[in-house]
Amino acid sequence: MTIGAFYLSTLVLFLVLGIVLAVLVGYAVACGVLARRSAKRKGHAGYFWTGFFLGALGVAYVAGLPDKYAQWERQALQRKLEEIQRRIPQIEEPRP
Repeated sequence: MTIGAFYLSTLVLFLVLGIVLAVLVGYAVACGVLARRSAKRKGHAGYFWTGFFLGALGVAYVAGLPDKYAQWERQALQRKLEEIQRRIPQIEEPRP
């Protein structure tokens, strides 16, 4: 093997490794962004690194998180319902 062929094969090896690394980092960043956006829609902060390091598994984990916005809405509706139920006896009392 000549020195020129050695340098060419080394160059090709580094080029292939660079492409593979770029694809892996791109995949990790995409999973991180997807996890972060999904968590944000559900009222959670962060979770970029969960998607970045765990990939599709991290995105699936974030998809299973409870929706905080829905919980807040249910709690607000529950408070309103309780207030209405407290006022009903006052409304139904006969006036003298």
